[in-house]
Amino acid sequence: MLSTVIVGLLVLFRSCGACSPFGRESLLVAQSMLGPDRTISTNELFSSASSSSNVRARGQNTHLLVPSIPSNPKSMSVSLGVPSAPPIRKSSDLNCAHFDESCRWRNVDGLFVDELDWYQGSGELDASRMAVATATHVLPDGSYAIAATELVQFPTTKAVLVSDEIACQSGDGEIRFISPIDKTDPGPVFINIPDQGPVPFQIYLIADHFTFNSDNLKGGFAIIDSIEYYAKMCQNGGQEAQGNSFDPSDELTQNGVVPLIPLAESSDETARVTSKRAAVTPPTLKLGISRHSDTKTGIYQFESILDKKPNIVANLENDEDDDGMSSICEVAVCSFNESELCSRIASKSGWQLSNEPVGNPLTGIRGDASSLPYHEEGSFAYIEGPQFVSRLQTSSFFVDQPVTLVFSYYKADKISELRVLLKPEYSKEFAVFRAPRLTKTSRRWYRESIQIAAGSYEYMAFEASNLKSNNYIGIDEMFVVDDKRKSFCLKFH
Repeated sequence: MLSTVIVGLLVLFRSCGACSPFGRESLLVAQSMLGPDRTISTNELFSSASSSSNVRARGQNTHLLVPSIPSNPKSMSVSLGVPSAPPIRKSSDLNCAHFDESCRWRNVDGLFVDELDWYQGSGELDASRMAVATATHVLPDGSYAIAATELVQFPTTKAVLVSDEIACQSGDGEIRFISPIDKTDPGPVFINIPDQGPVPFQIYLIADHFTFNSDNLKGGFAIIDSIEYYAKMCQNGGQEAQGNSFDPSDELTQNGVVPLIPLAESSDETARVTSKRAAVTPPTLKLGISRHSDTKTGIYQFESILDKKPNIVANLENDEDDDGMSSICEVAVCSFNESELCSRIASKSGWQLSNEPVGNPLTGIRGDASSLPYHEEGSFAYIEGPQFVSRLQTSSFFVDQPVTLVFSYYKADKISELRVLLKPEYSKEFAVFRAPRLTKTSRRWYRESIQIAAGSYEYMAFEASNLKSNNYIGIDEMFVVDDKRKSFCLKFH
């Protein structure tokens, strides 16, 4: 028996006379993104487009508008519920950052199952036009998956991305990916995967409603990035499968080949149509150009960004070291003044900043945490209910010695939960703090501390969940001390 988990991916569009179209042809070369001209028409953009609307990646090495590359004579297809590779027995096997052949996700083929395909995109998107179309300035980091069409579709027209079969999940799991949620929130999306029992199952990411219709943009597009799967797998052969531990050696093939997302594959690993490619890396799908490119071709070579880490949330924009990772002082010393760089993690994650009391007299936040129990003047970050789950999350950072992070939190109700999580590089995230359940309503700030070991981290997150209407959770006064309880980041105070 094969059960199914369906994750609905809502695709939203806003009226935009200034946006350039994001049709499939623009994944290769989009000249409109080379300059400031915002009045160029669709026909001028895609004058070379002829028959690309019929192109589908049916298990072949399909490349749009690249006639010099022969198509693979093999033609394989897969229907819903049909596994295409050995089952997933390690949750991290479903992690997908680059959307290359190492990903255990693929398009679905079948009449009336889906009509559009997901492709690997590697070009840098235009931030301003992306913001108008999706209401977020946060762009995918590196490559991403994109489904797009230049034609207005029926509301039921779908692009379906399906995981390989998951052998068995013990208890609840969680799937995460980046996709704009609402307003300025770029995600990530957190979806609970209920216990499916002792049966294999698959996860489907479905995008539909490609129905936008204006003079300069028709159809629409959907983008997802950085898929992660967290679950405890069932025991197999007396040994419990490993949890989500991201192995960087699994991200790339030995010869550096970067194909499209695999579609239908044979159960014979040697016959996988996307695993054997020519020695020369073929061009991948593009959308926009590199911000640092010296040419005006609109082509962004994917090879130059393979070593970048996946961006799983809106990240802080600040000075970074040569490895592209900030110090802990740059991301974790913050009083949430609008002038501080660290305050951007709030503005880009759905949390808000305030320098005055917020909410009603019974459940609101009466001030900041510069003095306890509260101070009527001063700034802080907060999230307002109702919220199922929301994260205030830093960018990647490193610390060269063990330190202690001190922070203040506000949580007045008895039902909501607040956790602090750390995700070391190439390892599973874990909770380092969980706010105790209140036995009575208390409208004050609490000061806590957590220990952070030396090392590199993909992020630190303050996660609020189960927050009801008219209730608030706040974070403020973050700073770092060493083992002698002295400031570790003097220049940031």
